[in-house]
Amino acid sequence: MSVLATVSGLGLAGCSGDRTTEAAPATPSPVKSSGSALTSNGYGHTPADYERVGIKPNQVQVWEDGFRSADINDNPDAYEWWYADFIGDDGTVVVFLLETRVNDGFLPEPGEAGRKPTASLIVTEPDGTSHAVQQSYAWDQFSASTKSCDVKVGPFTLSGDLKTYQLQGEANGTGLDLTLTSLVQPFRPGTGVMFLNDTDQFQGWLCAVPSGKATGTITVNGKQSSFTAAGYHDHNWGNRPYPFFAEHWRWGRGSAGKYATVGYATYLRSDYGSAFIPAVVVDDTETGERVFSSFSPKNVTVKESAPKPPPNPAYSKDYYSSVRWDYSEGVGHPHGHQSAAGKPGPLRQRHPDTAGHPEEARDRRRLVHPLRRQRRYRPQPPRHPLLRHR
Repeated sequence: MSVLATVSGLGLAGCSGDRTTEAAPATPSPVKSSGSALTSNGYGHTPADYERVGIKPNQVQVWEDGFRSADINDNPDAYEWWYADFIGDDGTVVVFLLETRVNDGFLPEPGEAGRKPTASLIVTEPDGTSHAVQQSYAWDQFSASTKSCDVKVGPFTLSGDLKTYQLQGEANGTGLDLTLTSLVQPFRPGTGVMFLNDTDQFQGWLCAVPSGKATGTITVNGKQSSFTAAGYHDHNWGNRPYPFFAEHWRWGRGSAGKYATVGYATYLRSDYGSAFIPAVVVDDTETGERVFSSFSPKNVTVKESAPKPPPNPAYSKDYYSSVRWDYSEGVGHPHGHQSAAGKPGPLRQRHPDTAGHPEEARDRRRLVHPLRRQRRYRPQPPRHPLLRHR
């Protein structure tokens, strides 16, 4: 089965030269714990991996969306951010980000100057007009809990319990006051933590709200208006800046009818075995059922289309117009399949057009992605409002 992510406004037209990244499986390191090998250069999935990070394999707990880098926040290389985006019923797009670093882990050597809590809010109207706030603050204007998501950066706050979140704040006439209610369960690929080689350097990802519904208000130019939207929230943290270990990464989310999907792929540098780390999840937003999820590089491949010039000529020319996650069942795999509870389990396939008739499921789903994150490591201009990209 395939999940095709096409960025709105960047659709592929007459392009050729698709390339597929071959999966390089995550390799267990020689370090042993409780009789099991630890995993490196891929998301942990063994009992020892779960023991190492102190989490349970069969559930995501509220504290996992808390301040995960609190103990290492003095390290300039450490970073953490809480991200949310919203696609309004009227076409308005809102992107909200609270982070502990100015460049959220994407500067090779940020130093002490980059160790500043920062808040970003971008409201893009249906006609493409953007209103942005990005402001760094002193540490006495930052707070975060290790027990749950409860983050404050200057006047902006984000708090919640994996089910319901509150997002609030305003600066320079741009603001939001939203309640995000999750429609599905959180998604964590294995432990959600990827250790690099045989070291304590790592990167973590938790998709706390793969798909949700948001209501409230947004403020533009000091004028408040009602806002309802499809929403999303995830959370990243680590202690090794991305440019040192990642060649590039892709992320996208989208929906087709009642089905919602999130796709993710990181491509590591040769120092880390040129490993490919994918993840894909599809949920039924009406029932809350997880249709399937996988983070196995043996079962998930990612194909990127030939480059197409971005709408903004200031951006690098290596933007890709579409990214497709392909998932195959029946392939031998040591890890990576997850049921709704997060345990290894059977997968089911359904197509939005054949709901209730899984036997008629088709081989392809085309899910339009209004948002995509992509990174390649070279100097970048400010973010495009619809692409999470520096």
